Amino acid sequence: MQKSKSSSGSIVKFALIGLLLISAPWFNAKADSNIDELNHKIADIALLKDQLGDRKRQTEAALEAILKQQNQLLAETHLLIKSLHIKSFQDAQQHLRLRYDMELLGTIVSYRQAFETKIRFYQNGRDKLNYLQKLAEDDTKMITTLSDFRIDALATQISLVINQYLEEAHSIQINPQNIEMISSQGIWNGIVGGKY
Repeated sequence: MQKSKSSSGSIVKFALIGLLLISAPWFNAKADSNIDELNHKIADIALLKDQLGDRKRQTEAALEAILKQQNQLLAETHLLIKSLHIKSFQDAQQHLRLRYDMELLGTIVSYRQAFETKIRFYQNGRDKLNYLQKLAEDDTKMITTLSDFRIDALATQISLVINQYLEEAHSIQINPQNIEMISSQGIWNGIVGGKY
């Protein structure tokens, strides 16, 4: 009876080893599939990061041109206010050149703020993508110890961030209808208050 117990224990051990050997190719195939998925996500992230970087540089160049215009108009506006001895917004409105300068400044400052917001948007996207890329790269190194759930959760998170920024990656999108325009009165208040 002792011999039959040890032989049945050996049979069970061999059966378990056999099952492990049979399931090993499936496990390796699953790990390879997860690595492929994460490598694809890493490539998507790298492409989107580059595109957002390009849009950020383009937006910064446009912002630089806007700032140049703003500074020129502000210099002229300050000169007119000083030389014409303007003391109030109502007085400023009586001088055609000054009135147009302040209206144009309102538009320029509004767009400047929109471009600054867009630059922050692109940088936030790049920061999020850098973080996710690092996670994905780390996970590909440890793929055999990770659960499918964690890999699926990371892949879903990457897809959500990519979808959030993908549309904005191809061209600078600033909708004039969404820009809150600064009025001439707001510009006057900024000039008098030392903001501009």
